[in-house]
Amino acid sequence: MLPVIGLSLHLMLFVPAGESAKLDRPRQDLNQSRFGRIIRTSNNISIGDEEVNEIPVLERLGDLPSKRPAIEHAVSEPALAVIGKYKSVQVNVDAKGKNIKGDAANEPSFAVSPKNPNRLVAGWRQFDDVTNNFRQAGNAWTSDGGKTWHNQTVLTKGVFRSDPVLGFDAVGNFYYNSLQLTFYTDVFKTLTGTPYSLIGPADGGDKQWMIVDATNSPGKGNLYQTWSTAGNNWGGRQFTRSTDGGKTWMDPINIPGSPVWGTLDVANNGDLYIGALGSQGFEFTRSTDAKYKIETPTFDRVTYVDLGGGIVFGSAINPAGLMGQTWIVTDKSNGPHAGAIYMLCSVGIDNQNPCDVSFSRSTDGGQTWSPYVRVNDDPRNMGASHWFGAMAIAPNGRLDACWYDNRANPASNNSALYYSSSYDGGKSWTPSTQVSPSFNPNIGYPNQSKMGDYMGVLSDNSGTSVIYGATFNGEEDIWFLRIPIAAAQAVPAVSASTYVGTYGAGTVSSIQSKDSNTFDISSIKQNGLGDTAEIQASYVMPTSTPVQLAVQVNAKAVPKAAGGLWVYNWKAKSYIYLQAFTFDAGGNAALTMPIASINPAYFDPKGNLKVLIRAVLPQKYSTGKPFKFQTDLLQMLYG
Repeated sequence: MLPVIGLSLHLMLFVPAGESAKLDRPRQDLNQSRFGRIIRTSNNISIGDEEVNEIPVLERLGDLPSKRPAIEHAVSEPALAVIGKYKSVQVNVDAKGKNIKGDAANEPSFAVSPKNPNRLVAGWRQFDDVTNNFRQAGNAWTSDGGKTWHNQTVLTKGVFRSDPVLGFDAVGNFYYNSLQLTFYTDVFKTLTGTPYSLIGPADGGDKQWMIVDATNSPGKGNLYQTWSTAGNNWGGRQFTRSTDGGKTWMDPINIPGSPVWGTLDVANNGDLYIGALGSQGFEFTRSTDAKYKIETPTFDRVTYVDLGGGIVFGSAINPAGLMGQTWIVTDKSNGPHAGAIYMLCSVGIDNQNPCDVSFSRSTDGGQTWSPYVRVNDDPRNMGASHWFGAMAIAPNGRLDACWYDNRANPASNNSALYYSSSYDGGKSWTPSTQVSPSFNPNIGYPNQSKMGDYMGVLSDNSGTSVIYGATFNGEEDIWFLRIPIAAAQAVPAVSASTYVGTYGAGTVSSIQSKDSNTFDISSIKQNGLGDTAEIQASYVMPTSTPVQLAVQVNAKAVPKAAGGLWVYNWKAKSYIYLQAFTFDAGGNAALTMPIASINPAYFDPKGNLKVLIRAVLPQKYSTGKPFKFQTDLLQMLYG
């Protein structure tokens, strides 16, 4: 692995998107050793008298294969990775479900069968000896939705392999794309997860990504692949296609803007989308003819997308790797956001915001993009990192995002897995929820200082599946988590936002909106719920030891709805349900919720308290049209 190329370890590179670097550009001493360097373009740039190649090679041979016999590995019970109702299951286990001590595994990818949602396959970088960075193609499968996993022998044992990318076709075949030491890729195929058969070489290069067209378009069954400009055997060319199931691949061609570190998706009509970091910033690239087997693909649309920052490389959390890659998905549903295109990436901004999960959407085929949205909802400028952000979309159009997060203690690298979802095309996101215990990402390195460069997320209408690396066992292992869509899952109102209450004179801190300030939301029906809307508010207490707290709500919903009050538990890092309230015949409601004994966990060290008010239109009353939820007053009373 290359170190931070040509840079002093006390320099963070910061190049604004779309702006060329100049020889006289001043140095910016932003503590590179802690936060890494922000890469905003894939151009070569100059710092002082030094020219720095922006795109490092992320995979390179370090050690020869370990001679340590596998029989030397002891085993242990997998760690209990549970927080609240969320339980993660270890994937890289032995035949008896035990953790294999002394090895390492990271950078997972997985796929689910379109014919059987309980059948999943997974791949990862497998290090048989934690003292040796020689890696191979780990793989496992499950037939019970991820409750138990069957870890298989690595593909082509003794052969260096990295950068696993898994996909599926419309008939249920799984494909495993694997990078060799030569910076060429191979593709393997299986129907059940075992055994895999080698289809053959697949061109490729460092940090490749692959997708199989599983639509009913003319491109059905096509395999598409992109890779980096570094670790590239093709003179910088980065794209290829197979129209015969991976047996043969076209001669690679160039992609405008030379995008790197991204992903692909295919629209219902077979149009191919690429989201990655290009020569002028984050880049959306479209091909409308790659689906046609007799055509040489061209790229007819290239649009640059502002995500507010750049990809971070070389941070203290993941020293030899990225802090995330670019994810792109498109809505294939028949819902209100059909055809929308979404892009997400963990991006670096500055030392106070070293890595945020940033999101943008396009509703006109990628021609224009919305202002970026910050998905993680913790306060800005606190020095927290939200890294390895990944995104998936369910068939019904629900968006799901997961990432690692150290908001609990930004001074530490210890991180936990977090989750958020959106039901309105990414305009708003549900409160960030911690779904794994915290872990130390800086232990268990297989003689290579990184957790990999990505994790995997897959979504269906009933929930979200995540495959990720973590050190719950004191070493790097692969874990699977299923996040069901809870019955009380809220759908944020389209125009709702976070309001900050201010403490004034006396003992009342309030948030008051004008009577015309209403919040509309389209119908979402699931698990017995109809339309829902929510308002979030946060307050700073005048004292850290209040004697009594009351929450007063004056609200109105049309048509008649039910409501509930939640308060944020800072220790559990989730909202806790407190009390329900109902609207009267006129659609009005008022709630005063006294709390005689305050739970200290409701207040952070600065005295912040957060409440969440949700209005739910029962499904039997839902008309499938927007309803109005109007909040006139949220009030906190102290004393």
